[in-house]
Amino acid sequence: MAGALAELTKRVFARDYRNVDPEEARIVLLEAGEYPLSDYDPHLRNKAAQALKRLGVELIPSSPVKGIEPGLVRTASAEIHAETIVWTAGVMANPVTKTLGVDLDKRGRIRVRPDASVPGHPEVFAIGDAAQILTPNGGEVPGIAPAALQAARHVARLIHRELDTPAPVRTGDREPFRYRDRGRMATIGRSLAVAEIGGLRVSGLVAWLLWLFVHLISLIGFRNRMIVLIQWFAAYARYRNGARIMINPDEPA
Repeated sequence: MAGALAELTKRVFARDYRNVDPEEARIVLLEAGEYPLSDYDPHLRNKAAQALKRLGVELIPSSPVKGIEPGLVRTASAEIHAETIVWTAGVMANPVTKTLGVDLDKRGRIRVRPDASVPGHPEVFAIGDAAQILTPNGGEVPGIAPAALQAARHVARLIHRELDTPAPVRTGDREPFRYRDRGRMATIGRSLAVAEIGGLRVSGLVAWLLWLFVHLISLIGFRNRMIVLIQWFAAYARYRNGARIMINPDEPA
């Protein structure tokens, strides 16, 4: 988000709005932790921070937000005035989980058993953003789409197997869910990204192209992939991204 806003203000606004001075734009990224992308490899964390700084983003680490008011963000050590405030802090589970009378974590997710069933209700399963699933070493399965898809396939196999089994199945006999980490990626800006796949650690243009490739093969059908590929190539070559913003006519831009 910070990288996209930096490119928007420094490049797109400069071309599309003659009365907007890109140099007056200030983008501040407050990071609660010591690093952005804190769960990535240290080398990639540093690469991401350097890329943000090259784009003109002011990165302030170890600064959790204490409060937000109109035009103002408060941290433990500073007050930052801002006309546009963007909050990105993960997701909470659906409020329906609070009505079930089961053990929840601080994000409202159900603390499920290793097989993804709800404790005390072996006939009920919870996956995705509604569940906190632990790995065998005590870590958490990440709250990302690939993990949710793997959990869905795991639960479907269990249900299918038990429907075909006449005798009652004990939860202790169920196969636990094992998440297979196939890697992760994060884009920062045009030709800027970081990727961590197995033992491979890449950044910059290579990681950005890899990110595009992964998303491209996720599309259904050869025709869709070709159309999107052509559109992406044309957009990259021409670099004609546009933006439309609302300006208060009673105030100077």
